[in-house]
Amino acid sequence: MNVVLIIFLVSDLAFVNQLRQGVGDDYSKYVHQGVGMLIFSIVIATSFILYFFRSHKFSALPNNNLLKRLALLWVVLNIIMLFTTSFKNLFYVIEYGLTLKRIGVFVYLTMAAAGLAIAFFKVFYGRTNAYMFRNLYWSFFLILTVNLCMDWSMITVRFNIHENVKDHRNLDWGYLLTLNERVLPTIARYEDQLRLNALEKENLNRTLLHKQMRLKNYNPDWREMSLAKQKAKSKILGL
Repeated sequence: MNVVLIIFLVSDLAFVNQLRQGVGDDYSKYVHQGVGMLIFSIVIATSFILYFFRSHKFSALPNNNLLKRLALLWVVLNIIMLFTTSFKNLFYVIEYGLTLKRIGVFVYLTMAAAGLAIAFFKVFYGRTNAYMFRNLYWSFFLILTVNLCMDWSMITVRFNIHENVKDHRNLDWGYLLTLNERVLPTIARYEDQLRLNALEKENLNRTLLHKQMRLKNYNPDWREMSLAKQKAKSKILGL
């Protein structure tokens, strides 16, 4: 497994070097490939760690033991692959903008980093499986709790608009309009500043007006009311 990871990392580092030189392409393919390989490697090797280091007898092996060294090497290789995958996803965002799925990749990579750190401490310090499961639970719980507190739709809209207005980046306004209705006031506020061609501006204006009209007509009873939609409606009426 470590040999396979080393081979994959060599190709990964070659691609990252291409990105630095500005000649990389097909970001989506390489990001998905890196995430898929990372998931496969973590699932398989974690199963081996949980099995071979399942008791105090195996966990208490000296640090110079071959099995323990190979397990620690696997963790280190996965951490390196995690950084290269993060780097590729970052370039993907810079080139094509932020989306909820690309944010999801960063969230997954954060959880993977926490899991790898816990796996490293388990093997290196000879902890039990119970220690690993307990710390994985609390780490994932905290990461997901923080993630739920973030308004990712609004962050996505503001980031992409900023990149378009300030740095002349391409803007996929069609994608932005598929996000939660609470982003409509922000898009409307910056509509005149967006760097779009005449046809794109016309299509954006027509689609935005249609969605704004639907939002203005939003008037459900208290059992179906969405506070986010209601707040967005108030902002649209105030524009």
